[in-house]
Amino acid sequence: MKKINEIIASFIIFFQLVLLTSCSNIPYEPKIKMDIIVRELTKNEYSAVGTMGLNNPSIHDFKKIVFYFEMKNSNQITYRNVNIPEHTIWKYRINSIDGERYWFGNYYKMGDSSTYHREIVYYSKGVSEEQIRKAFEDTFIRISYQTEHGESRTLEYSIGNSMEFK
Repeated sequence: MKKINEIIASFIIFFQLVLLTSCSNIPYEPKIKMDIIVRELTKNEYSAVGTMGLNNPSIHDFKKIVFYFEMKNSNQITYRNVNIPEHTIWKYRINSIDGERYWFGNYYKMGDSSTYHREIVYYSKGVSEEQIRKAFEDTFIRISYQTEHGESRTLEYSIGNSMEFK
């Protein structure tokens, strides 16, 4: 009798595990890390800024936008496309506030992975956080991917709404 109870209990546990595993229909989402930080320049960074033509410039007249994006996924994603606005778009958006605000910048993509980094220094004197957000509010990061089950997904993030000011 004891042996039969052990067999029945084992069968029930096995059946529950199979049922939970087969009913697990949670869609796979990639792991996305994105930071868009607007911050003051360090003294070392400011020393590299050319300020010719400005009246009494100071370190507080400039800010830096630091953008970092990384998308990690497993073999459950068969296709992905990450659309990050080109550097010229970022420059255009900063200059759209009231003229020549863009000072300089750099960017890179790590190999064929989905890791992007961008840094932009801009002349911030007289520009509010709200003006910067508004300049970028209709500029988007777009991610599309397809799972191994054929499900297509698209994610969209507003750069302006994602900015964090420090």
